[in-house]
Amino acid sequence: MSQSKILFVDDQPSLLNAMARHFESRFEVHTAIGGAIGLEAIEETAFAVVVSDMQMPGMNGIEFLQQVRERAPDTVRVMLTSNDDQQTAVEAVNEGAVFRFLNKPCQAEELERVLDLAVEQYHLVTAEKELLEGTLRGSIKLLTDILSMVAPKSFGRALIMQEYARVLAHELRLERAWELELAAMFSVVAYVTVPAETLARLGRGQALSQSEQAMLMRLPESASKLLENIPRMESVRRILYYHQKHFDGEGFPDDSVHGETIPLESRLLKIIADLVRLEARGLDKAGAFAEMNGRLGWYDPNLLMGAEAAFGALLDDEGQVETQSVTVPGLRPGQRLLSNIEAENGMMLYHAGNLITEAIIERINNYHVVSGIREPIDVMIPVSDVGDAAEPAVAAGPDAGPADQASAD
Repeated sequence: MSQSKILFVDDQPSLLNAMARHFESRFEVHTAIGGAIGLEAIEETAFAVVVSDMQMPGMNGIEFLQQVRERAPDTVRVMLTSNDDQQTAVEAVNEGAVFRFLNKPCQAEELERVLDLAVEQYHLVTAEKELLEGTLRGSIKLLTDILSMVAPKSFGRALIMQEYARVLAHELRLERAWELELAAMFSVVAYVTVPAETLARLGRGQALSQSEQAMLMRLPESASKLLENIPRMESVRRILYYHQKHFDGEGFPDDSVHGETIPLESRLLKIIADLVRLEARGLDKAGAFAEMNGRLGWYDPNLLMGAEAAFGALLDDEGQVETQSVTVPGLRPGQRLLSNIEAENGMMLYHAGNLITEAIIERINNYHVVSGIREPIDVMIPVSDVGDAAEPAVAAGPDAGPADQASAD
């Protein structure tokens, strides 16, 4: 078993060397002289525990641990200080969320005991997080596989939204990224609550009745209710409920919530959903963001700016693809359809724009055995994935949301 990583931060090199010598047999010890260097270490390495001195030039221990809390929330934080006043302790707990507050001089045995407890706490927190995120990711995968079979067009859009959510969560360092990803998936699944006749009219661009328009307007509420009986989904439900709310307070729901009182993830999901809808209308990312920047009051301006920057690499890579015509055995996960996939009897299975996954390949293979698939199939492959079985790529699908007249499944 690998040793747990401990970071000691102090402005006294001699003390740091002593710490390293004493604990190197028990832990993988790292040291940093001062808070600034400590933050650089945090960016490069995942530490189980950070032990910081209080009195350091430039950045004191409370300020440093507050930054650690924001950048590495799972890391357990311990403070060593010669200040035993109550105010310092209160600030350390409130601002840095410290696990233990120890006074100097601290006996090595006491510090070792605290480090053992802190490491145990770290493993408990990360194990629970990994279990929760792993279970949810598995559930999401199962959901996407089922959705790909019963509603392939919505599946294409859902997969894109999930991937976009993952990109933004990573770039913005969201502590609970799985909540945004799950909300992105369920915001599309809510379309199964809409009658097929309504979706068909929507797809043909026909006029909808007032009751049908109201039904589509309340899709965020329908999505939220889908999670009503699932434990620990309260935050996800709230994200879904407010994800079509405009930053200025307009839109659903009709309440007083507006601006930064709208959940952060809801504001991000609003950007993601509208980006996918605009791409479905044929805009590239640059064009989509240009239009979104012109929609005053719709989005959190800071988040919209951050999202545009986060997708900068994708903007640079657009068009860097290779197209191929393949037979059924040539389908690979990560390819994007440039042509529809139809059975020999004319049944439409998947529309152009959908991303190929293992579940789709299995379904296509089964149809191919029973009734045959029309070949060849035109696909798009990212240049970096040519010759490899790629992971699902980020790409625009053919489906769109209620604001832009989504087509029926």
